[in-house]
Amino acid sequence: MGDDWLAQGVERHLAPGYFARTREMLESPMRIVDMNKADEELYGVEHLSNIVTGNWKLFGDDFGDRKRTEVYLDEITELRHNVSHRRPHHLLRRGQLLRFTRNAQILLSALGSTSAGRFGLLADSLEQGGTPWGNELGGILPPSTEIVQDFVGREQEIRKLATWLASDSPQIMIEGYGGSGKSALAYQFAQDVRDGAPHQLQAAVWLSAKSIEYVEGEARERRTDFDSIESFAHALWAALYDADATSEQASSGGILRELSETPSLVIVDDLDSVLDRDDLARFLLFEMPRSKSKVIYTSRQRVPGLETIEVRGFGDRELEAFIRSRASEYELRVEDCLSRLAAIRSVTDGFPLFVDDLLRHARFDGIGPAIEDWSQRRGDAAREYALRRQLHRLDEAARRALIGVSVTDRPVSSHELGMISGYTDDDVQYAIRDLIGWRLLMQLENDDAGRPTFSCNRNTRRLVQKTYGRDPLYAAYQSTFRTLTGSAMPQRLREEVGRAINNAKYSVLRGDYDGAAEELRATMTGELANNSDLHGALGWALSRKHTEDSITQARYAFQRAHELGSRKEDTYFQWATLEREVADRSLGQVSDADLLDRWRAAARVVELGVERCGETPSLCQVAAYLRTREGKTLERLREFTSAEACYQQAVEWAKRAIATPTGSSRTINRASSYRTLVIALEGLDNPDDTVQALTEWRSIVGDGDPDWQTERDRLARLPAYREIVPSAE
Repeated sequence: MGDDWLAQGVERHLAPGYFARTREMLESPMRIVDMNKADEELYGVEHLSNIVTGNWKLFGDDFGDRKRTEVYLDEITELRHNVSHRRPHHLLRRGQLLRFTRNAQILLSALGSTSAGRFGLLADSLEQGGTPWGNELGGILPPSTEIVQDFVGREQEIRKLATWLASDSPQIMIEGYGGSGKSALAYQFAQDVRDGAPHQLQAAVWLSAKSIEYVEGEARERRTDFDSIESFAHALWAALYDADATSEQASSGGILRELSETPSLVIVDDLDSVLDRDDLARFLLFEMPRSKSKVIYTSRQRVPGLETIEVRGFGDRELEAFIRSRASEYELRVEDCLSRLAAIRSVTDGFPLFVDDLLRHARFDGIGPAIEDWSQRRGDAAREYALRRQLHRLDEAARRALIGVSVTDRPVSSHELGMISGYTDDDVQYAIRDLIGWRLLMQLENDDAGRPTFSCNRNTRRLVQKTYGRDPLYAAYQSTFRTLTGSAMPQRLREEVGRAINNAKYSVLRGDYDGAAEELRATMTGELANNSDLHGALGWALSRKHTEDSITQARYAFQRAHELGSRKEDTYFQWATLEREVADRSLGQVSDADLLDRWRAAARVVELGVERCGETPSLCQVAAYLRTREGKTLERLREFTSAEACYQQAVEWAKRAIATPTGSSRTINRASSYRTLVIALEGLDNPDDTVQALTEWRSIVGDGDPDWQTERDRLARLPAYREIVPSAE
């Protein structure tokens, strides 16, 4: 278009008032833009979609698929607008930022920009848990496996919660029937908030009010986080600092002071369980919101006058995504399940809890008979029937092992399960393998003796309690569990270690990294001089400071924890995270040879963790990611044989992450493992296996997942893949 490019290539695709408003902004005394920029530069990416699609004959060959290009541009436009104009209700979620960087990478690659690689590296870092905006919030949330297996959909509800969080309203309720997914929604939002770290909050905590469960019309007690104002205070301090509240703090005044000094997002789960306790209910609903914290309640019943988000069963689109995920987990044919989507919704009302149980039940007789069984019973009666059918297919040792796990309030080892159930270690090991295979049990991190521990999710635990609560065996197992001891370390020393780590967490939460380190070092004397937990906590506290000296000290502390025999998965995960962050920050700042050393240092840490803690999903996933990054760097150094070896290792680690039973002290995104697997297989120049992995990935997330589409479209542009990648239609 020559000298006429502005009028012909840009202005004719924009509304006439755009330029006028730009000039007004430049001339305004309240301007927030750089005066040295030309008018046309101020449009930025927000209006790029109009320009590209309006001149598609010029851009088409570079961008390829027009529809996908419009999607990429629209997603970038929306997020850029929200961030640039600081919309008060906008919560920047990690998933949004990841899509933004992936989309930017694709667009920049299409335009031949050298910045495309930098965006790709940033996206890889985000995918593995990186947080470029700072550290995540403090506080403790329960393991995701206790609340939700796979969270899908609920975008509208998440947006409503984000709008509420940015508003002046201090409280909101999520209301719905049991099994509708209200706790899962609250949990996912709490995770988003903790990852996004809004500046007005310092922590996110989860407290459950459920103290009574009704079994066959009879009220039965269950373990609860709190049932009074005093116990609420103790639960709050445990969730914030893993510590106990003092007598002064364990009062309504102490709670309000703490929640004002430490503004937090507080999730009160199952509020309806304590609505009949006047003092506690009055405090939770009318006094606690006077603090500077924000409160979300979940409840089966509404409270008049309280802003409420109602959670109903999944719609067709969300239900399809959920079925894809769970059917794959239960090794069912996804297509068979989706063909019965309407029937599944009909008998379960689209409630995720019931859908999950129905699909697990379908492993026995197929999806058709499972739907028929469900239609005759519905709800909890159907869940109980399905569980009994499952256990009927298992042997007595597996049934007793599951009951044994359900009476505990923490993960237990196979040795402890043997003590609870009275079975031999060999019988218990066989039972555990069987239960894991049926997705009724999950393996978690090792205990202090280095033994793997096991647990079941909250819904399975409640269903077992409901099904077998009257069985004399259940009461006997409860009594036996109470007699078990958790550690060979004397109680006074365990308390001292716990107190020091809790105080350190309190200091780190407030940004006092030096104070946290001093607290831990002061405790590391005498009998505790060589305590691996203290050294691991010291490494974590120092790693959060992000200075050259603190990084050196953190490495030494982590190394010392390993030398002292640490078997805590979190110690190795945090150590590897430190090394990965060092490598990420050095991108573009050091030579590829130096960068290679940094990727390898992080990978070695993960392998130490696997050696001590076993092949947990999170460690396997990180190992796969790091080996892929190492392979890419070796390719740039033209060391292709070594790169191939790295890709092969990455493939093996990714497959282990995908195959390892769900459950760990840290959760993983299986889609991220598939993406790493696809990239590693592509690096091995293996199109057939790459496409197979891409197809398996799609069976979990569906065609509409933007991350899958991004990877699919990237491969489709490569000559070796153009004719064999699955269609995105």
